[in-house]
Formats: sequence, C-alpha cells, structure tokens
Amino acid sequence: MNRRILAITILSVLSLVACGQREEHQADGVPNPPATPRDSAISAAIARGDSVLAAGDTNEARMVYRVVLAFDSANVEARKRFTPLPDRGLVVSDDEAQRVNKVTPALKSDYWCNFPARSDSGELINLEMLSDVRLLPKLRSAGLRAQSGKCRGMDAFLMLGQPTSTIAQVRERYGTPQAEAKNPNGSVVLTYGRFRIFGGRDGKVIGVVLPPFVS
Repeated sequence: MNRRILAITILSVLSLVACGQREEHQADGVPNPPATPRDSAISAAIARGDSVLAAGDTNEARMVYRVVLAFDSANVEARKRFTPLPDRGLVVSDDEAQRVNKVTPALKSDYWCNFPARSDSGELINLEMLSDVRLLPKLRSAGLRAQSGKCRGMDAFLMLGQPTSTIAQVRERYGTPQAEAKNPNGSVVLTYGRFRIFGGRDGKVIGVVLPPFVS
C-alpha cells in the first residue's frame, strides 16, 4: 500500500470514529444545554476582555475579567484569563482625571450608597451592560467617597469612560429601572441592579456609579 492510499485509509477511519462518537453522544439523550441569557451576557463580556487584551491593554482586560468574576466567582474562563495577568494598579490618565473632576460635582453623592440587594434579574442586566461600549466605554473606575449627605463616608466607584448613550437609549435597551429619581434641575438617576446611571438635563448619560463589590 502506497503512502497516499495509507493516508486516505487513516483519514477514513478517523472520520468513522468521529461520526460514531457523535452518534453515541446523541444516543445518550443528553445534548448540550442551550446557552442561557446569563451565559450569553458573560460570554460577551469575556469577549470584550479578550479584545482589549489582544490590543495590548492588560489593565483593562484584567478589570473586565475581575468584574465578571464579581458576578460569577466560579466562572472558569474568566478565572483562567484573570489569574495570569499582573496587577499593576490603576494609573489614571490626565484625560480621565479631568473627567472625574468635571462630572463628580454633577453626581449627587446621596446616590452613592444604599444599592439594591443582588437579584438574578438585576445581575443579568448588569452583565449585559458590561459589553455595552456606549454606556461603559471603559471598564476602569475611580474611587469616590461621599463627604456629606445620606452616604457620608461611604465608598463607590465611577466608571472612567465617557458614555455616548442617552437615557432614552438605556431605557429602550434595558427596560424599566428598579428605581428612578428625578432631580429639580431635570437630571435623573436610574438604578439597574448594582449600577446607578446618572443622566443630565440634556438627556445624555453623565456617568455610571457602582458599589465597591469588586474591590
């Protein structure tokens, strides 16, 4: 038997074995379960981390995987990616620092605490938000501490990216918020799970504040 015939024979045998294994698996009556909305949201968030990691941003990628693990500590894929990445600490750029100084006064500190208790529906929305670059263009955050009011002395985190989404788009995509506050100046604060979304008088999202659940 020449080499060409031998190679074809081997390939044919391998194909028959693979087909037999597939048929045996199907005969077990235990097909792979369909992905749940939560699974899909986590996969999309992990894909975002993979994308920024491929672009060379290890800090951003580490934060993405870290936030995913805050929602799903047993997630093998996120853990596998997160563990080898070095923790170099957050270095805030000049642009990011200017943004924090600019928007923080517009984010009423009374909404930096008393977040809702965790719930499956709230976590699903938050996980979906992790891959929404219009709402969260960066998954990097700066620490906040309320100096007065109802949340005095409490810590929270402001996401550093400048959102391009409007409040109307947030409502359209994520539905009715769990809680909503309207301020006398026309600004609003929407609560979805563990995320507080602040909207300005012009209807645009100013910023997103989270509790320190990934610290």
